Formats: sequence, C-alpha cells, structure tokens
Amino acid sequence: MSTFELGKLLRVDLRDVWKHEAIDFTPWLVEHIDLIGEVLGLDLEVVGREQAVGDFAVDILARDLGRNKRVVIENQLEETDHAHLGQLITYAAGLEAGVVVWVSRNVREEHRQALDWLNRGDGASTEYFGVVVELLQIDGSKPAVNLRVVASPNNWSRRSIRSEVRAEIYIDFGQRSQNVDALDALCANRLALERPFGEPLEWERLEGKRACRIAVYRPGAIEDSTASLDEYHQWAVDHLLRFKRVFGPELPATAARVRESPEQNVIVTSESPTSR
Repeated sequence: MSTFELGKLLRVDLRDVWKHEAIDFTPWLVEHIDLIGEVLGLDLEVVGREQAVGDFAVDILARDLGRNKRVVIENQLEETDHAHLGQLITYAAGLEAGVVVWVSRNVREEHRQALDWLNRGDGASTEYFGVVVELLQIDGSKPAVNLRVVASPNNWSRRSIRSEVRAEIYIDFGQRSQNVDALDALCANRLALERPFGEPLEWERLEGKRACRIAVYRPGAIEDSTASLDEYHQWAVDHLLRFKRVFGPELPATAARVRESPEQNVIVTSESPTSR
C-alpha cells in the first residue's frame, strides 16, 4: 500500500503578517471584502472606512447588495473585548445597520453569547455575526487566511440561500428626490407604524435606483413544495392587508407633500418566492 507524506499544519500569529490593526489589517479586509461575503453568504460592497458615528468611527461600512442593507464591520487583531462590543451596538444604532460583523482572532465565549442574545432579541432586525480570522501554514508554505463563523442569527443557514418572499410598498413618483422624500416622511413615524403592523420593516432607499420601498421578507423559493407555496401566498395576502390597514391612512398626506394627486403611484404589492 502506497503512503503519502503529509505536511504539518501550523498557525501563524496574525501580527506576523499585519503589524498594525488600522494601518495593515483594516485595509487588507477592505481589499478582500469578498472573503467575508463568501463566508457569510452575502454580496458585499465597501462603502467607506472610518465612517463617523458621533465621536466614534466604524472600521468598515459596507452594503449587502442582495438586500440593500448597511453592514458594519469591526475588526481586531486581538481577542474580543467589552469596549468593542459596546461600539458595535452604538454603530448599529447610529447607522441603522442591518448586519453587524465582528472579526477577531478569538471571540470570547461571553461575547459569543452576547451576539446570540442580540440575535434573539424580540423584533430584532439587525443580524450579528462573530467571525474568527486565522492564518494557517503547511510546513514552509505561504500563510493562508481562514475565516470561521462562530456566532450568527438563528435563521442564517436559510437566509444565506438568499431566496425570499417579499411584500412591499413600492414608492415611485417619477423622480428620485420625490421618492426619498416620501420614504423619509413615512420613516419619521417608523415606530408608530411598525407597532400596529406587528413586526419590523425594511425601509429601503435602494441606492442607485429611482424608486424606494418599504418591505417585509420571509424565507421561501419557487422550488419549494406546493404546500409551502400555498403558505407563502397566504403570508403575502396577510401582509399586504396589513400594509393597507396601517399605511393606508398615511399615504394621501405623504403623497400630497411630494406631488399633486400622487396616491396612485404608491403601490402595495408582493413578490413571488424567489431570490431578491
């Protein structure tokens, strides 16, 4: 029987490659944002570095292109600590982030539990991820980066498939500025509208597009069983009726602010089970 000579797997200290967190590690993550996107199942695009949030600055601000959500990324060459946990929550609130990613050489158990607790929060609309970064080497090879997800939302395995059903209010008055004004006017009463609606909503400016929308999502795909498709249909009808009940009284006044007789341009609709 033939035998193979196997190499020895070694761990390389992160600071052997990245001497300084802000000067070396953060720029590397920006240039390789696709690696984080791949491990999380997200299509990420960097928006900027050191985005100001009050007196603080988030390491990396990105966007999940598939769902048009802001993504806050905080990175550490050392293990996680309480200070960065507080900063992450502050950034998520200040930037209204839909996704928060904490990248570190080691996620302490108490911080992993904190991320899990945040993901379980009642009505939580922000997804929190803990990602461990490692450098691995076989014998004398070049170090290779390995990213491991150690904390994630409860439904992440399904969400990463990126197939969902959507019910929405689609806002299009013909001009981008009018659509943003209408969305902002409604968003000013966000809590008062989400409370009777019964769940958090996605308030989507749809950067790079003319229209805006207010939407709610659930996992689902057209490949699912007939019984599931019937369930998706009932879900869509229920949520469209909720949109009509909650937003119906608000739409005429909002529409009047941006255009004469525009109510017919604010459309309540749903999307069949497919990828966004």
